[in-house]
Amino acid sequence: MENTLNKSLYDVEFISVSFSYQDLEVLEDVSLRVKKGEFLAVIGPNGAGKTTLLKLILGLLKPTSGQVLVFGKNINDHPSIRKRIGYVPQMNKIDYSFPINVEDFVLTGRYATIGPGRLPKENDRSAVMETLEKTGLQSLKTKQIGKLSGGQRQRIMIARALINNPDMLILDEPTTAVDPKNSESLYELLLALHQQGITILTVSHDIGVIAQYVDTIACVNRKVFVHDRPENGISDETLTEMYGREAAFFHHGFIPHIVVRRSSPVHYCSGETAEEDENHHKS
Repeated sequence: MENTLNKSLYDVEFISVSFSYQDLEVLEDVSLRVKKGEFLAVIGPNGAGKTTLLKLILGLLKPTSGQVLVFGKNINDHPSIRKRIGYVPQMNKIDYSFPINVEDFVLTGRYATIGPGRLPKENDRSAVMETLEKTGLQSLKTKQIGKLSGGQRQRIMIARALINNPDMLILDEPTTAVDPKNSESLYELLLALHQQGITILTVSHDIGVIAQYVDTIACVNRKVFVHDRPENGISDETLTEMYGREAAFFHHGFIPHIVVRRSSPVHYCSGETAEEDENHHKS
């Protein structure tokens, strides 16, 4: 009875999961549940295991111990489950000099459905146009992807991940190399998708921005320290556990959004420059 209940309530379950690259332990005894339809942001310092967490959900890695359930099944035993997941990797994994336009790039997300050696059919092209409209890209369909702005490039990545109408969307640092204005525009798009019922998991450094959009925050640094509503989960105490005691946190309202190390350059989670942030605080 409990297993049946879990299938209906949770799209992702980590059950005492640990993962190591050879002798380096990246995740330790992680237990985490993501409800169906939840919008979750995973935050934490570089090297904390956030991308590894996503790869375990996708079945690209196998846990050293414990198990990862996706839609109620062990993802490593049921790889076909991945068809129900849309994945947006970091933008630096894509060669934008490749001579392909937006429409055909988004169509590549259908290749697994079309099948090897087969040509796309009318329903495949229709799916592309519907997805371009959903992501606000229809006017750019003939444009070569290298001529797009950072925000537009990220939208075509999201469109390609959405082309098969997945039940869950996973994004790894979706606002990398995107200016603050376009970052918020992307989060607005994700919020609209979430409101349509899709489960969304995103890794983000934009603590102050993302907290305005998501249902929950998971604070990760090898372990999961907190999984809660942003206003409950993000505190000086939690961030100190993740970033260390030499960190300092500045607040705009309830959500800390800047992490400063005394011996390191300032890390601006909001995407602001030092001058912009100083002016922001003066105002």
